[in-house]
Amino acid sequence: MNTEDYKDLELLINFYSEIHKTIEGKILDGIEGIEYTESIARKTFLHICSAYSLSKGIKIQLENKSKIQLVDSSSVAVLVRASIESYLTFNHIFISPTTEMERKYRFDCWDLAGFIERQDFQATTERNILRKKEEAKLIEEKLKIIRKSPHHLENSEKQKKQIEKGKWKINFNWNQLAVNSGFEENYFKDFY
Repeated sequence: MNTEDYKDLELLINFYSEIHKTIEGKILDGIEGIEYTESIARKTFLHICSAYSLSKGIKIQLENKSKIQLVDSSSVAVLVRASIESYLTFNHIFISPTTEMERKYRFDCWDLAGFIERQDFQATTERNILRKKEEAKLIEEKLKIIRKSPHHLENSEKQKKQIEKGKWKINFNWNQLAVNSGFEENYFKDFY
């Protein structure tokens, strides 16, 4: 990475830090799912900080006392990609919807996808088995809400089935979500 890249990352890290300071300790309510904004932002922030740290390189001393220094570029790329996906998720659910109804629908689809994904996890403890059963009920409740949404009713039968299976991006791919959030399309395609 060059000096400008580090400056951009440092700016981004400081920006996230300032946002956290402005909302820390405040009660966020009034919008269903608003409590998830902090965890998505935190996830994005941690990925960015980890990518920054890894991009500086690591030094390893071998048994023969020799030292090597390396940058794990592939891990940096994975972390940057994960941070971008987290940001695009946040933008898609909480920023880009044009109405509260659309925002709620997108949130419900994303929330449903999480419950569905966790159903595939192997539950071994009594607590997790019980949680899995509770979440199976929540899936049914969430499906009822989604199926009543005018946004859901506008979809084709194929799209409805995909959404009901946990495809939360609702007819978008990562590239489309990036463009919708302000990324330049060709830049994002090249990067992603």
